[in-house]
Amino acid sequence: MGEPTNDEWWRHDEPAVNDRQARERRAAERRRPEEDPYSGSASHPRAPRDGRAVRPETGRSEAAELPHARRRSRGRRSGSSAVGHRGGPAQRYGYSAPERGGHGSTIPDDRLPRRRPRQQRPLGWSQQNVPQLRETSASNGGWKFRSLSPAHGRGVPPVVFLAAGVVLAVALLVIVVRGVSGCVASHAAPAAEEPAASEAAAATEAVATTQAAATDDASLPAHTVLDEGRRTASGDGRMSFSAVGDNLMNENLLELADGWGGSAGDGAYDFSPFYSEVAPVIQGSYDVSLINQETTLGGNDEFDYVGYPSYNTPDSLADAVASAGWRIVNTNTNHTYDTWTKSIEHSQGVWAAKTGLVTIGSYDSDADRQTVRLVECNGIRLAALSYCYGQNGYEQDDLPNDYFAVPYDEAKMREDVARAREVADVVLVYMHWGDEYTNEPSDDQKAIAKVCADIGVDVVVGSHAHVIQPVEWVEREGGGKMLCAYGLGDFVSGYRNSPNCILSGMLSCDFVRVGDDAAGGDNVGPGGIAVENVTWHPLVEHMVGDTDVVRFVKGYSTADAEANELLSTVGDPTTWPLEKTREVIGDVATIDA
Repeated sequence: MGEPTNDEWWRHDEPAVNDRQARERRAAERRRPEEDPYSGSASHPRAPRDGRAVRPETGRSEAAELPHARRRSRGRRSGSSAVGHRGGPAQRYGYSAPERGGHGSTIPDDRLPRRRPRQQRPLGWSQQNVPQLRETSASNGGWKFRSLSPAHGRGVPPVVFLAAGVVLAVALLVIVVRGVSGCVASHAAPAAEEPAASEAAAATEAVATTQAAATDDASLPAHTVLDEGRRTASGDGRMSFSAVGDNLMNENLLELADGWGGSAGDGAYDFSPFYSEVAPVIQGSYDVSLINQETTLGGNDEFDYVGYPSYNTPDSLADAVASAGWRIVNTNTNHTYDTWTKSIEHSQGVWAAKTGLVTIGSYDSDADRQTVRLVECNGIRLAALSYCYGQNGYEQDDLPNDYFAVPYDEAKMREDVARAREVADVVLVYMHWGDEYTNEPSDDQKAIAKVCADIGVDVVVGSHAHVIQPVEWVEREGGGKMLCAYGLGDFVSGYRNSPNCILSGMLSCDFVRVGDDAAGGDNVGPGGIAVENVTWHPLVEHMVGDTDVVRFVKGYSTADAEANELLSTVGDPTTWPLEKTREVIGDVATIDA
């Protein structure tokens, strides 16, 4: 999602209105001729149904229905920032780090708080689930033993202390005798068979089998390995790979997931229906798959679950992603700081509890950031790195560190790639980049891709622009080439007003070990792995009423295309998805349609 301009950070898109002439007039005022998000007519790049313009000078009256990430009501915050303050979303909405002396909201929020859902409680202890501890600590100045001396009004006779001391001494003597006897017995007889492992131990063992620590070789950089020793039908020395774009939960999609999870408003969310048609392909056709998780799972302790413009998504989305089969989840986007640092830490905890996948791009420390994430299959180890162009409304100096959301920095990326190359056969870089709603890659994208190719990256996949962008081979300095998919598009977003945003793609390829001496192998990387069978699978988000599911364009029927509410504004919804895909993607990848 894009960063607003410096002098218009507060501006959001206005919703569609019933007055057609007014809507057309507003579109004409905002039109940028170089963009074409509606396939043939220029219009504003995005107008989600729940957005609206809010101006600081009239903030109270216009903010009544703004769907921002409102902080949960705990009393009115005092103070406000100056009009035009270029703070990030968390600052603009009255939530900033106290240690940084944050600014209050420019938009007073006097609405009643939304009911706290019964599910998706934050990780760890909180004031809500340990009230007695909080009250006792507040009254006593912290936990401490209560004295039993007469000075505290108890009037306990000294004989009581003498008796207590005798009992304690006897107990200690018994413990010592039993300990000595146990040691003697353990040396005189073989140990008995240990009982079955507990459920917690079994869970720990399961994690160890999928995400094992690397070897003890101190000469190698720190790294972890997911699926060490895994073998599949692809065969030894071959790994099949796929990647999809932005998993972005707008307000209308949260409403659907709320309904699918049970009764509306009960706090239960089920996101699995979005992926029901893609999940079997992810699980059955590819050894390793990647998805970009656009929004943070921030819990509901501080913020409600909301969509555009500052997102906060329920924890249960991680269950759906894990169940669908994605093994690499990028959590580094321009929305990572939408609800500030507590939400980032909460999200990291949610993802860390999921077995069978690794996250990239957001880490809990600098040492964690420098630990290479590897996924292994059929004897090939793939390292995944992630970088983002920036955070909405913030400069990098405004942020507490560079590991909660890793920014693009060429020098550091060179170091990261060199470190990963020491332990990996394939190095993949995910880039969150590009100009929104633009099908052509920018000059910056091309420049970064060239750097990646020259330093030995095997493949680059990117997203952020909300629309698909070309797939190309990028020439390496000194010969050879690197695969780059500039934009995978919005995998799920629910944008009703822009069909370009519901057309995306799944990129797939095979990583094949050919060795360093492969003849004619200009597609072979420094690790002796060739990138083969590059294929683009067009996807479309299919929404009809209370149904929203990502579907493959291949086999998409005329009846389904005409019924799709998100495709209703294009001339021919049956032919448009494939024609647009062929126009943008180019001829490097085989289009599977």
